[in-house]
Amino acid sequence: MQHPFNLACKIVKKTFETFEEPVRQLNLKIDGYEERIFLKKRIPDLLRAMYDLKRRNQVFRRVSFVSKLVVDNMHVSHRKNSYYEDMRDYHLKLEIAIDQIHEDLISLVNLYLSISSQRTNEVMRILTVFSAFFLPLTFIVGVYGMNFQYMPELAMPNGYPGVLLFMALVIVFIWQWFKRKNWL
Repeated sequence: MQHPFNLACKIVKKTFETFEEPVRQLNLKIDGYEERIFLKKRIPDLLRAMYDLKRRNQVFRRVSFVSKLVVDNMHVSHRKNSYYEDMRDYHLKLEIAIDQIHEDLISLVNLYLSISSQRTNEVMRILTVFSAFFLPLTFIVGVYGMNFQYMPELAMPNGYPGVLLFMALVIVFIWQWFKRKNWL
């Protein structure tokens, strides 16, 4: 017949073992999301899915904290017991795995936000380039769209092609300037 303390240690360890598979599944999901982020695959509700993983991990962390109190309180009564040491080691292994998942989730969320920010910056850069090309042209068109009594280039036979040529030169100038600054 086993000592009740040894039986209690075995029961607690078996309880800890029930967390092993869910923690492993959580770790696999994190790896899958990380792979998708790096491969730039679109996941519609990625941020929500990562939040759900974070909430699950929070539950594991709370249970681990409460379990640690149980393990520590059991230690008071029996100092040198192999069943206790086995249970404590298993709890420590589980606790480390849960903490690692927490760190991985934080890193994954930060990575996702960084990549999202980088994509936004690329879109803003492209929009800025387009606006830089069209802003001077819009100004020129705005000036020629005003109703003035006297505009000398309107009476000139080459006035219209001259303005078009000037607009083309502005575009070429902007293009060259962007190339020289390595913005394109």
